[in-house]
Amino acid sequence: KAKDEEAALRRPKLLIFNLLLTIGLIAILLGVNIFILFFALSYLLFNPARAMLEKRSERIRTDLEGAAKEKESAEGLKTEYEAKLKNIDKEAEAILSDARKKALRREEEILEEAKVIENILTNEKYKGDALLQKRYTVDFLTKKQKVNMGEVPQYYVANSHPAIIPPEIFDLVQYEFKRRKKDGRWTSCTYPFSGKIICGECGGIYGSKVWHSNTPNRVLVWQCNEKHRGRKCRTPHLTEAEIKRAFLTAFNKVLGNRAEIMAAYQEVMEALTDTSDLDKEQEELESESEVTMELIRKVIADNAQKAMDQEEYERKYAGYCERYEAARIRLAEIGELRLERSAKHTKIAMFLEKLESSAGLVTEFDEELWYTTVDFVTVFEDMRMVFTFRDGNTVEVKKREWKAA
Repeated sequence: KAKDEEAALRRPKLLIFNLLLTIGLIAILLGVNIFILFFALSYLLFNPARAMLEKRSERIRTDLEGAAKEKESAEGLKTEYEAKLKNIDKEAEAILSDARKKALRREEEILEEAKVIENILTNEKYKGDALLQKRYTVDFLTKKQKVNMGEVPQYYVANSHPAIIPPEIFDLVQYEFKRRKKDGRWTSCTYPFSGKIICGECGGIYGSKVWHSNTPNRVLVWQCNEKHRGRKCRTPHLTEAEIKRAFLTAFNKVLGNRAEIMAAYQEVMEALTDTSDLDKEQEELESESEVTMELIRKVIADNAQKAMDQEEYERKYAGYCERYEAARIRLAEIGELRLERSAKHTKIAMFLEKLESSAGLVTEFDEELWYTTVDFVTVFEDMRMVFTFRDGNTVEVKKREWKAA
């Protein structure tokens, strides 16, 4: 009985011990599981999350630094532009001043180039002649020279050396120089039609204009320049295609009368070539000039060597000078007449050469044919065009004619 009571007393203690042992084992296993779970989560979840957060923090920091720099740059630009706005007038004036200086320098360069070209085109040596004593020596000790403005005689030697260009072409260039200077109009050679189309209402020159330049419908047209200077010309604008069609129509009209034109111009060519009347008058005037110059020298020498009535001396001297000047003026006019005849002869010869070389009707526009045959074109309100060819012949082309070409 005592043993039963002792066993009964020990049983609860044993149960409690077993319970505590079980709880301890469970706690240990739970701790191990929690550790393993924490380690696994750290490896699989916490580290990527931490890395993502670090990257995000770095990006935010970079963005903040970039924003700060951009803000600083924007503030700098703002300050710079505010300063520029304060000095915008001065800067604009400086830009304009620099542009004016560049334009003036370019203008001087163009003028210098033009002078060089003009000297080449007007130098008689290119046609095989030579003008002697263009300059003369003022002081033989210092070798100082001066441009001869009539102080000493000049001598013109024809055919002094082989010509570089044909004399008739050279004379045609001189005639064109005089014609353009007399006309007083600036002529451009950018396009074949530049300076050759004239308004039939006001006499102005047609110029090229670009319409719809920034669109696919861009087109180059020709219209009277005076419309941009306040005049209300009623003459129409023309496209290049219309001008070309009108030219082909006019030239083909000329080709239709080719035989008659070439036969008629034979007499004209002979008349232009015959300069016997000018030669005779020139010889007489040159003799008159030489005699008058000798009389001037004589009366000056007489007045220096002996006493003369000064009124009589002034009267004779003025009379001789007037005679000499009249002869020189007429000689210059004869020179211009020779030049004009030579130019007309060359123009007609070039025109007839083109006319003869055109076997059939011309169907395509040719710039060389245009340059060598057309002098100018006059455009009227009803779109009628009158072509004046280099031989002086005129051909009228009505709108319906060139429209149908």
